[in-house]
Amino acid sequence: MTVNTSGLDETLASAAGSSEAKRLNDQAAELAQNDPSRARALAESAEALAIEYHSVAALAQSLATQAYCNYLLSNYEHALSQSFLALSSFQSVRDAKGELFVLKNIGNVYHRIGDYSKSLRFQERSLDLARQLGERREEAAALNNIGGVYISLSDHAAALEYLYESLTLLQRLGERALQASTLGNLGAVYEYLDDDRKALECYDEGLSLTSRTGTTPIEALLLRNKAKVYEKHGDYEAALSFYHQSLDIRRAIGDKHGEASSLHGVAGAYLKLGDYAQATHFFGQSLSLRCFIGDRMGEAEVLLDIGKLCLNQPLLELPKELLMQLAPGKAAKVSEYCLLRSLAGAEAAGVKRTLYQASQLLAEFYEQQGDYGKAIMYLKKYHAAEREIFNDEQSQRTRALRNTFDISQAKKESEIFQLRNEKLTKANDALAEVIYQLERLKVTAEAHRKAAEDASAFKSEFLAIAAHDLRNPLSAINGFAELIRESESLGSVKNMAEIIGQSSGQMFSLISDLLRTAQLDAGKLELRKSLVNLSLLVEYAVSRVEPMIQKKSQRINLSVSPNVRLLIDEERMREAIDNIIGNAVKYSPQGKTIWVSLARGHRFNPHTEADAEKLSVAAPELTPEVQQVVRIEVRDEGQGLDLDDLKKVFGKFQRLSSRPTGDESSTGLGLSIVKQLVELHGGKVWAESQGKDMGSVFIIELPVYE
Repeated sequence: MTVNTSGLDETLASAAGSSEAKRLNDQAAELAQNDPSRARALAESAEALAIEYHSVAALAQSLATQAYCNYLLSNYEHALSQSFLALSSFQSVRDAKGELFVLKNIGNVYHRIGDYSKSLRFQERSLDLARQLGERREEAAALNNIGGVYISLSDHAAALEYLYESLTLLQRLGERALQASTLGNLGAVYEYLDDDRKALECYDEGLSLTSRTGTTPIEALLLRNKAKVYEKHGDYEAALSFYHQSLDIRRAIGDKHGEASSLHGVAGAYLKLGDYAQATHFFGQSLSLRCFIGDRMGEAEVLLDIGKLCLNQPLLELPKELLMQLAPGKAAKVSEYCLLRSLAGAEAAGVKRTLYQASQLLAEFYEQQGDYGKAIMYLKKYHAAEREIFNDEQSQRTRALRNTFDISQAKKESEIFQLRNEKLTKANDALAEVIYQLERLKVTAEAHRKAAEDASAFKSEFLAIAAHDLRNPLSAINGFAELIRESESLGSVKNMAEIIGQSSGQMFSLISDLLRTAQLDAGKLELRKSLVNLSLLVEYAVSRVEPMIQKKSQRINLSVSPNVRLLIDEERMREAIDNIIGNAVKYSPQGKTIWVSLARGHRFNPHTEADAEKLSVAAPELTPEVQQVVRIEVRDEGQGLDLDDLKKVFGKFQRLSSRPTGDESSTGLGLSIVKQLVELHGGKVWAESQGKDMGSVFIIELPVYE
């Protein structure tokens, strides 16, 4: 009897093919982390066998491994398509563990390309599934991944909660490789909390773990993070060494995303060293890779740095290979192009800090170009982002502080408070000396009226010297406050920084006014006139006081005739306009309205000073005159001025009956400077008021020369 064995042979061949596919898949999975290119080739061979022998399980595994390798190699489009095919295949054979692996990989891919909302959705699905299956290692991995996404979203308080939970679980399981990854993320949070010592401890502990487990990609990440800390503290040579070590590893394993990140770090370190040629070279390489792999957020960050560099170095010559990627032309054109692209990328990814920085730089750029319309637009965008970031960060910092274990903030606050008091005491002593000397000059002038002219010249010279000598200690205070703000330390430290900044800012304002007064009195101020769009200048001045307006719940009614152009010194006239608008805000109570207008007209002066007094007008040298003028008028609902105030409102060091309504400072020199600047332009300035609590009007009239 003949036995038909063809069916049995097919079954055995299928089993052998499936077994071989499984062996290849297992081998690929072991190699994927450190040699993704070779692992992907093995998984592709497994896929061919799985298709030939109709093994859905082997096909799902080979697709999942290929997707993971493509993620590591920054081939994100392939990684996503293969992941979704693998997910469908695992679901069809009811392989929940395979489904868990793919969900995690999809979340990681979306994180890399800057789609944080989708990344969170898939990472949370993988966390739920890991808990259902009791897979504690995968649960810890998902917690770590979610923490990493929240770091990218700048929600460090949420990140800290997930990362501590992940680290605690991994320590119990003894999972060293994943511990190293979580420590890397924790170090990033500690950097945000301005605890660089603890951040370095995390990175060094993570590197120690990777040396025992051979987790090369994590080692590269930790080295790059360590480099950032050294760069922050000014050790650029050490930072470059760590950046290059990270770069070498990432290039060796084909991690293009990591390579682009390390290149960006290298460029930043060279920039700090002042080596612009090397910096622009590495910026260009990083930008090329970011664009190639579709890393939108990384692209926005590199463009922001290039735009900022070109803005600060307008004569910089960029390499040809970089210019091919950007707008051709001068550095100013490149700066505008980069910043606009960076802003668009930040808006698409929803990353507020990059949006805030790009808007600020664009406002600065267009101000330099004299395009005040666009400067105002981006200044408003910058203010809106600044408010959102400040509110978010204040809330996050409070929550993050509750979740840290042992941050020694109390000691840090005590040291900062002591330093602040020492600096302010020295500055106040210096300021008291200036005031004392001014009083002596005043007494001397009254006692020696015949020598008034000589005393005035002496006073101007003294003020210039005293103001110059005060600049160094005040610069130290201001610099210290800025360092605290930029370090993004805890809320209480920020409050102290605000106090330092406000105090030194008040003294700087006084010194600037003293210097300007001395310069004007000595007749050393020369106007640099050009044809200026006064309409935009007034609009820009209004936009600059917007934060003060919002803080005091006030309103500004702006009425400006378009395209009013005048031959003036732009900087000096902006100073004068800023002063009278700022005074209206400063001396108006909460919730009041301020009217600002600009229009062409004709000037007609009263015939006598008596006529002026009837109108409650303070206007010197009044003579009958009709002339074509441009008139800037600022009217408020504030405390008003009586006749005594009106007589001395434009004098130096005058104390009027009105007081600032929001604890703002006043030097008593601002309006006297306004008067002198306006008169240097051949114009006039005066104030009008119906009396106390009846509001005030300040008017600047500038002649139009045909």
